[in-house]
Amino acid sequence: MKAENSAEEQLDSCWAAGRACNFDRAAGEDGAAEGQSSVRADFLRAMILRHFADSSSDTAVAATMTGASISGPLNLNGVVGKKPIALKQCNSSLNFEASDSKLAALLLEECSFFGLLLRGASIDGNLIARKCTFQWIDLTGAVVAGDIDLTEVQVERGPMLADRVRCTGAFFLSKAKLSGGVSFRNARLGSSFECDRSTLRVDAIPALDMRGSRIEGEVNLSRSELASAQTHALRAVGVNVVGMLSGTDATFIGPITLADSQFALLQFAGAKIARADGRGRALEAHNITVGMHVIVREGAELDGALWLNHANIGGNLDLSGCTIRNPGKRALSADLAKIKGDVFLRNQQEGETRIAAKLIGSVSLTSADIGGSLFVDQVIIGEEAANTYINFNRLKNSRSNEVCRCDPYGLYRIACEQPHRHAG
Repeated sequence: MKAENSAEEQLDSCWAAGRACNFDRAAGEDGAAEGQSSVRADFLRAMILRHFADSSSDTAVAATMTGASISGPLNLNGVVGKKPIALKQCNSSLNFEASDSKLAALLLEECSFFGLLLRGASIDGNLIARKCTFQWIDLTGAVVAGDIDLTEVQVERGPMLADRVRCTGAFFLSKAKLSGGVSFRNARLGSSFECDRSTLRVDAIPALDMRGSRIEGEVNLSRSELASAQTHALRAVGVNVVGMLSGTDATFIGPITLADSQFALLQFAGAKIARADGRGRALEAHNITVGMHVIVREGAELDGALWLNHANIGGNLDLSGCTIRNPGKRALSADLAKIKGDVFLRNQQEGETRIAAKLIGSVSLTSADIGGSLFVDQVIIGEEAANTYINFNRLKNSRSNEVCRCDPYGLYRIACEQPHRHAG
């Protein structure tokens, strides 16, 4: 295809010589004057295909272009290439499409396209779209043999679809802003899912849907805001996370469900869950398996119940210094749960600062099995002692002499069907 302007001539010349093409520089070698950086998408596609077909150049040399304005949709659907593509500070009002393609690697940095469509793509290296802006993203079924790095990406309108993604590395979504939510169902990651310090806001679907996914590393949601106006902030039913799920200091506007899932550790220290589901549950973790601890402490606040019925926890359940509000109903339910370590329902002392623990509602540990001790120290449970209680019916405890340690300054009463000892 013949070049039609000076920018296209420059691109042709640079890539033919094995050099990056930079339209950012006002002067200097391979620089372009202001306003002379427009490249047709069809011409760019032809240059990329020529670069792939050039057997004389090193396969590690990327087709690199910086600062171009691309006219028309860039269609690389079904393309096969063994060399990387790198576009930096490029923009287009239309889509970047590479569905069902087979690429060595793809780098988009500080770019703007209407949409990013990589449905069913296979990438032998990294897929990077850092600091880019899109209206929507579709990575459904993509297979990536490196990392997926969408750090500081902005998705302004539609969802980011990443269902059934297979990635041998990590998935980075840190400091991102997404207005349409993230669908990450039945995905497989060889490392971690990093979504810290991000903002995900949506109306009618979950802000983050991870149902059925397996993550070989950790899931990091620390200091993020996940908000759904009508449904779950986080839906992670049936997931398997080999590492920790961390929501430390995160804000969830909408309930969380983790039912039937597996984690090495659950960490929600300082988290805020601002709305419960239709059953009054803010954090639904029914039938979960956690290798180590479940930590909801350090000023964590739940506007709805913490539901741990049938949970299997390999370490401690630590609710020190948390607030759970579910007036007239259960604030904590851990019926039939198996907890190998201790259970802490108490204030938290950090230096000279005391973080009060409040469970506005009742606590039920019916038929639970606690391997360590149950500490109930100066915690306020319920709004009034007359209408709330801790239910220890059929509670099992391996330390028969030390079922419960209670401080007399708490506001609660206890219902129990078995003999137990209070050590104040």
